[in-house]
Amino acid sequence: ALRVDQDDDLLAFLPADNPAVADFQRINREFGGLDVAIVGIEAGDPFAGPFLETLDVLTRKLGDEATISLALSLSNVEDFSIDEEKGGIRAEYLARPAPKTPEASRALRERVMGKEHIVGNLVSRDGRSVIIYAFLAPDANPRATADFIKGIVKEAYPDLPTYWGGAPFISTYIYDVTQADMRRLIPWAVVVIVLIIVASFRDVFGALLALVSTAMGIVITYGLMGMNGVDANIVLGAMPVILFAVGSAYPIHVLVRYYALRGEHDAEDALAETLVGIGPVVLAAGLTTVAGLMSFLAMDIAPMRSFGLYTGLGILATLLLSLTFVPAVVRVVGLESRSFSRSWARDLLVAAVRGARARRAAVTVGLLVVTGAGLALAGRVEARMETAAFFEEGSPPDRAEDFLRTSFGGSQFIQVMVEGDMNDPGVLREVQRLADRIAVEPHVSSVASLAQVLSLLNEAFTGERRLPPTTAQVRVLYRFLQGRPVLEQFLVEDRTRSLMQIKIDTDEHEVVAALLDRIEALVAEEALRGYRVVGRPPASAEAEAEAVPELTGGDEQLSEEQRAEVTKRRLAVAAARVAALLSEARSYEEIINALADLDAEAEPKAVQQRLAGFLTSRESFLPPDLHGRAVALATTLAGLGPSPTPAEVESSSSRVLVDDVPLPEDCVEDPEGSEEATEAEGGGACAAALATRAQRREVALDLALSLSTPLDEAWRRARADGRARALLGKLKLAEPKALRPFSDALLDLDTDHALIPKDPSGQMDGELRYVVTGTPVLYRGLSESVTQNQIQSLGLALALVLVIMVVLFRSVSSGLLAATPTVITLSAIYGAMGALGLHLDIGTSMLASIIIGAGVDYAVHLLAAWRADEGSTAAGNAAEHAGPAIWTNAIMVSAGFFVLTLGDAKPLENVGGLTSAAMLVAAMATFVAIPALARKLRYRK
Repeated sequence: ALRVDQDDDLLAFLPADNPAVADFQRINREFGGLDVAIVGIEAGDPFAGPFLETLDVLTRKLGDEATISLALSLSNVEDFSIDEEKGGIRAEYLARPAPKTPEASRALRERVMGKEHIVGNLVSRDGRSVIIYAFLAPDANPRATADFIKGIVKEAYPDLPTYWGGAPFISTYIYDVTQADMRRLIPWAVVVIVLIIVASFRDVFGALLALVSTAMGIVITYGLMGMNGVDANIVLGAMPVILFAVGSAYPIHVLVRYYALRGEHDAEDALAETLVGIGPVVLAAGLTTVAGLMSFLAMDIAPMRSFGLYTGLGILATLLLSLTFVPAVVRVVGLESRSFSRSWARDLLVAAVRGARARRAAVTVGLLVVTGAGLALAGRVEARMETAAFFEEGSPPDRAEDFLRTSFGGSQFIQVMVEGDMNDPGVLREVQRLADRIAVEPHVSSVASLAQVLSLLNEAFTGERRLPPTTAQVRVLYRFLQGRPVLEQFLVEDRTRSLMQIKIDTDEHEVVAALLDRIEALVAEEALRGYRVVGRPPASAEAEAEAVPELTGGDEQLSEEQRAEVTKRRLAVAAARVAALLSEARSYEEIINALADLDAEAEPKAVQQRLAGFLTSRESFLPPDLHGRAVALATTLAGLGPSPTPAEVESSSSRVLVDDVPLPEDCVEDPEGSEEATEAEGGGACAAALATRAQRREVALDLALSLSTPLDEAWRRARADGRARALLGKLKLAEPKALRPFSDALLDLDTDHALIPKDPSGQMDGELRYVVTGTPVLYRGLSESVTQNQIQSLGLALALVLVIMVVLFRSVSSGLLAATPTVITLSAIYGAMGALGLHLDIGTSMLASIIIGAGVDYAVHLLAAWRADEGSTAAGNAAEHAGPAIWTNAIMVSAGFFVLTLGDAKPLENVGGLTSAAMLVAAMATFVAIPALARKLRYRK
């Protein structure tokens, strides 16, 4: 028994053969852990140097732990920017090194709070709190890892308010609470049961004997668990209380019968007659409880099967001990007879049974009404698995959830895994479109995806927050991100699967279920699957020709249907991006219609300004001494319109740059542009002028060869800016301070490269597959499993109990009669659950089988004592002899289960309270239904 360890992993309750569970576990392995521990810290000023220095050390320690695949915080998130001195891109940690002065802290705060992908994810929107994400390795022990994280966080920030969210901390809390409850409540349960026995039968020795035999059964059960390597869990934590409450009844029945016979027989004969008379009844009653618990083996949830198996074995052990060990002790001790004085309770039971017998018709109608009403209300009971089912309001996990929801938009995630060629810009645009469509759904606080990561990095490279237009450029970004945790979160190594993280701001079951249905509907109805690649990709490196699939062809080769589909896909991508940016709700369809009807041209002035900025940058071939001509040159080139030829650019550039250098008088320039002056030209000044003009022609030629892309980008940006203003006007929205995000969203409206749905014939160039997963999906799968398990275990338990009853009473009708009070009890309890709005969860899913197993005992004992003697009716005789033991048994079991309600473990609290009520209802139903429905004078010979 000492080998039994505790399994506190909530994921162990997931049905192993459920497809949703299999998907979650596979994706968990591929992306390095979806099981995440979340630490929230109220820092006050998280940008202060000392705080960030400690956060950096703490994050490094977490990252070095073998059971944590990735630790992410404000201290180790990377930022990408243009290196103004050396050129190219600079990658650096956003908050390293920690600021040393108040001015540096304020500058860092301003910088971080301006990054939308950081605010609300790593730092709260009020800039006062931070989060640490610790992604557990797939095989990590949740409890040990959670304890490790808590230890070093408390050591780092002993005086700051901290919050512990995510499954590892929740499961650890449940483990700790369950263990504490059991240590505290089991002694009280034992005391209560002993006191009830002593008060009912005034028999201290009998109470202690029942206690010892039950304790032996518990030790045997835990020994079997240790021998088989079975760990305890949150439901098995209730096993000792259940065994004490139910198992102690069997020796009491034996002792009560023995005391009654001891006055007329010697000890040996009294014991023999007790075992012959009451033994089969006790055995049958115990076997019904065992059968009810063993019905858990029909469930597909491993911890529930373990609970049913070993609790059933524990009941069986206490049952056998009551028929072997207890009689042996009685024989050795030689217990004398004890007389039990008649009590008002016994008289009340006899009167109730006789009253029900006398008014059988009215009682039967009343029972039918109660049962019918209960069944109708029971229809409202639904299986509901949610985080809140495991802890009380106001508990540490509940406070953590409230903090994370208020400050960071929640702690619960839905994931969408997309399988396809993640090198293809068209595929990445589909990922972005889906992410943007989901982002505008109610209760979605943020969506992080591979497309977002690449867009942010591309902005550092090109100044445009958009996906790269070519496969070659996508691969450049991947090479830059190679080995960085930010990429590993969203992309597997072979670049065929990416993960989208959707954070939601609620854990209300109905809201989460509706949102999950909506996301799945978007994926099913709008996400592209089999596709054709059409249009020409933008110009790229030579390797690009090998990097993209074979194209259907240019626009001139497309059918009208294909042209329409290309336009539709372009509009869809842009509309989704715009919708995600808008602070005011606008329907997706409204935005698409506005985009389709846009009539906005690029303004040459905007092109001129952008081009002038480029010409004076480090990337331009225009020498610094000519930067004064940049505006004139930009104005001239902008006047050429979109897509000028290199010859036009060279000619225009030459006019601006060369004509600016006048020739001295009598200086004649060679038509070929020779730098040499003739003798007649008189030498130095002319030669210098000619040389300068020749050099500027070279600059013009360099510009002609290098300005093609900057010119295209300038016109594309100006066109996008104009469209953004026109779109906001059509939507009747004021132009925001930052137009750039909207302009970025419209940059790809004119792209030639697009993916369209596959041909009706089935021909396609590629395929995308999607899997929606995450804890809400798992909880839904678990809810479905609980419902199915409830039906299966209930049916199996009823069938097994009925077989035992038929064998005991040798009659099908008698077996059905014995099961009737249990059916009434089930309808009453589940009806009460429906009326009170209670749900089936891990705890309450145990209820039906326990009620069937334990509740039918009362009918067994009453029917076994049902016989008419001279001077007494069968009903009166049964109530007289079996009633007190039945009622005492019901009170004992009810009290034992009620003790569970005094703890903090919510699953045990729910099942404890309902089972406690059910035992009392079962006893009352037995004393009413059996007398009203019984038609025989004797049910057992």
